[in-house]
Amino acid sequence: MPGVALDPTGDTPDEQSGRTVPEPEASGNARSEPSPPLDASRPDRKLQNLRAFARLYGYVRYFHPSDAAAETDWDAFAVHGARQVADDEGPADLRATLDSLFAPIAPTVQLYKTDGQPPAPPDVLTPADTTGLNLVAWQHEGLGLADRGPYESARLHRRSESSDGGDFGTVTQSVDAAPHRGKQVRLRAAVRTDVKGTGNQAQLWLRVDRASGKDGFFANMRDRPITEPDWARYQITGTVAEDASRILFGGFLRGRGTAHFDAFRLQVRDSSGGTWTDVSLENAGFETGAAGESPTGWRGRPNSYAFQTTQGDAVEAQHFLSIAPTETTPGPAGLFPARPTAGETATRSLGRGLSAQIPLALYSREGQTLRPDDAPSPDRLHNTLDAVQMGKLSAADEALRLADVLIAWNVFQHFYPYFEVVDTNWDQVLTRTLQRAEADTSSRDFLRTLRRMLVPLKDGHGGVSHPADSLTAGLPLQFDRVEGNVVVADTAASAAAQS
Repeated sequence: MPGVALDPTGDTPDEQSGRTVPEPEASGNARSEPSPPLDASRPDRKLQNLRAFARLYGYVRYFHPSDAAAETDWDAFAVHGARQVADDEGPADLRATLDSLFAPIAPTVQLYKTDGQPPAPPDVLTPADTTGLNLVAWQHEGLGLADRGPYESARLHRRSESSDGGDFGTVTQSVDAAPHRGKQVRLRAAVRTDVKGTGNQAQLWLRVDRASGKDGFFANMRDRPITEPDWARYQITGTVAEDASRILFGGFLRGRGTAHFDAFRLQVRDSSGGTWTDVSLENAGFETGAAGESPTGWRGRPNSYAFQTTQGDAVEAQHFLSIAPTETTPGPAGLFPARPTAGETATRSLGRGLSAQIPLALYSREGQTLRPDDAPSPDRLHNTLDAVQMGKLSAADEALRLADVLIAWNVFQHFYPYFEVVDTNWDQVLTRTLQRAEADTSSRDFLRTLRRMLVPLKDGHGGVSHPADSLTAGLPLQFDRVEGNVVVADTAASAAAQS
């Protein structure tokens, strides 16, 4: 996938240059033929509002470089925004709602009537004295998601970062597994965090290595990330294989923020049950060594994260471990040469008679992008997003369904490289998918809706999955290796009968 930097005149990826190019006016391009405007007097007013919110959401999330936007939980923001705009009666109401949603995190983004003139850009975009200031702007080589694949998203003069918290810093310790073979193993630790935004979280991890080289037990709390600000104890339980060689464990911070760990305990017990017995660890409570230094007995992943012993409100005694990104940044080099210039903006029609002017570059002083003096603080919005409680929502919640649609649609809208060759109107797909999601009544209905959304792309690389609808299965057979050949050793039915 090519590098992408939003061009002021269009947002279609150009695979040759790595930048984006203006959309052709009449070339068969999928997005050059917008769907007809909806009548504001009809009941689909709600869809108009959602479409406008969806378009502004994608532009700000992926191309507006403010630090407040980068620190936002964009999944929760999508749910909250879908709820807020749904009932707006007219363009004036919608504009007020969009302003209230985006002003705390993107105060230099300006909304205006499409039939009018774009407003003059705020003075903060081009200060008279730029001494000591850095210019911050987004660059994308594809869309960086998690820690997989070659794609990367970064902001100039900011630490290279995945847009979904892909970087991570971890500490580890290990013990000999031989005395504990065949037993259950349990890792416990106290954890708290200072994090905000999607994908920024702490996790514990536990792994059992086997002498045979085969995979042993592994878990890292991927399905239950830690984002709570108060100390709480967490645990992982697994099994030590009969040929296990090492038991490895630790904790890590994914993305930005700070994660704190204390009171590690590794315990084992017989597989039949009984009392848990502690395994001796080195510096499990981080009381060995001075505050501000790397913790004795632990190894850190050598990347752009710092690991240090901290003195303060510990769970036990006086010290605990803190993991945070280092202050080093990638500098002005960026991912590719093309980048926005100071004061550069993009203007986009949102629908409902509204357009937006989005700054693509912001100056930064002392690690924070500049904001107008009267800009509202993002703290209240971030507190509201914390209360959304994403982990408790399901497809039964209409706002979650609508949010999922606009999130997925924007990923393809801005990063799918083949719209030039795929004959589809992606703008109309947004409308149809929102309509279907609004009418869905179950997780399975909504799963079909998301899958139907991808069909017009005619690309087998895209897919939608759900744990309740797994397409994987196993044969009811047991295999073994005999004289170098893999053979069927037994069947599940036979094994069940013998037991």
